Amino acid sequence: LLSLPTQAARLALVVGNDAYKTFRPLRNAAQDARDVAAELRGAGFEVPAKWVVTNATRRQMDAAVQDFV
Repeated sequence: LLSLPTQAARLALVVGNDAYKTFRPLRNAAQDARDVAAELRGAGFEVPAKWVVTNATRRQMDAAVQDFV
């Protein structure tokens, strides 16, 4: 029998890439990710700096997702 907590953990992984090699760069994705992370923290989410991934390579994103999971 599993016992579940009364309230699930509030965790967030936020990704914002604005520097793409094969697509036109986005203007504010990295800053938007940082802003969203700050708002989520203010709403009670745990968003450590390592889970705010900006302008990451595929390897860095994969690592962040694996750490988050």
